[in-house]
Amino acid sequence: MRNFNPNTELVLSPLLWQVFKGWAKHHSTNTVPDRSKLDPRDMHPFLESTAILERVSDSDFRFRVCGQSICNRLGMELRGMPAVSFFDPEDRQIVTECLANAVYSARPIHLDLSSTQTSELANALIMPLLGPEKTISRLFLGLDAPKTICPPNRFQIGSIRSFDLEKTRISSSAPETDIKLPQSSHHKLGLIFGGATRRGASRAQLRLVV
Repeated sequence: MRNFNPNTELVLSPLLWQVFKGWAKHHSTNTVPDRSKLDPRDMHPFLESTAILERVSDSDFRFRVCGQSICNRLGMELRGMPAVSFFDPEDRQIVTECLANAVYSARPIHLDLSSTQTSELANALIMPLLGPEKTISRLFLGLDAPKTICPPNRFQIGSIRSFDLEKTRISSSAPETDIKLPQSSHHKLGLIFGGATRRGASRAQLRLVV
């Protein structure tokens, strides 16, 4: 089983580090970034590896826009599709709960993933955004997955971590300056999902800690 300390350190892949910085530069001490602040021109180097999810309800999140690299990993156009279509059916309930918690806790979430087709490893980062109504109704997704992962494919969850920006030092696996965001007034919900879920492992290892 693999567990995470929510208050120490998170090391991101170079691609997800760039995605995170694109989100974090619009983060203030009192609120998450507004969707309208994300300019595709600023995200050109990693745009095809990102997507915007829309919260329709607590049990229904859908791809609003999706980069080509993500679509290529599944072999389909994902715009308008349920976000859970990205994942192995056995993991979809925990994914739905995880996305809802990203909305209500206003915290980013990091996922360790593996391909159902090739067993290759991937990583995703999900970050909350304000929608047009100025509530958290959008999620910014970044995916770092090998291009050798190809359809038919879905992703299995190895672990999920919701991290507190006030307490977590976030850095890149490539040599670069790490950052620690300023204090915020976000609700402190301790959300940790731990445990390997590779083929043959029990989904009971995925658990919520509050």
